[in-house]
Amino acid sequence: MWVQIPRGVLYNIMLLINEFVSLILEGNLERETTDISRKIMRKLIAQGKQLGGYFDSFQFKIDTKYEKLPNLKGIRVGIIFDESIKSLEPVVQGSYSKRNYGEEILITIEVNKAWENFNLAKKVFPSLLSNLKMTIRHEIEHTNQDISTADYPYTKNNIDDILQYFLEPLEVEAFVVGLYKKAKMKKVSFYELMYKYIERQVYAWSIELGVSEQDATSAIQKIKDAWESYARKRFPEAH
Repeated sequence: MWVQIPRGVLYNIMLLINEFVSLILEGNLERETTDISRKIMRKLIAQGKQLGGYFDSFQFKIDTKYEKLPNLKGIRVGIIFDESIKSLEPVVQGSYSKRNYGEEILITIEVNKAWENFNLAKKVFPSLLSNLKMTIRHEIEHTNQDISTADYPYTKNNIDDILQYFLEPLEVEAFVVGLYKKAKMKKVSFYELMYKYIERQVYAWSIELGVSEQDATSAIQKIKDAWESYARKRFPEAH
């Protein structure tokens, strides 16, 4: 006996199924992010111990085999000493590339000379781990996107370039999921963390480019509005 389900009920059932599938996928990607981050940290610790408490620039690759990331062939990591960095806190940056043989994520960890003392460097490892997770989750999001549709500025020479970059839909998605991962790890307010991140990044670029405070403030608000709009859809439970 066939039972006809009203369209409205069927639509709601489909929404629930899609939401359930999205939650499973999100959980898998978060676990893989954590696994990759821990592998990187273990490699850093092993390097410090191997050198007897002395740290130096080096590079390494982590091969990846994840069911939900079948095309991701590896994570390349580089530790670079940079004299322009004044704080013990490292600067973590990431990029994603799609090549003929598969996809790769490049993680660059820029540190100051104080990191030569491994015991001193270890003091900021908790912060490094949270920034690694944020950056890796950001780049993993790009592996699930059609990046050929992205409209990126080749340079960031003015406030319009900054806005174009931060308002690019694919970047909005990646930044939001990365910051959400970091907020969960640090157990802090996601929105407060997101707003502070936007302010810090845009003000830093604005000062470098000589952008007026008024234009910078206006740009920050536009970016906040766009990221918040997406975040409320992607993570409705976030606060």
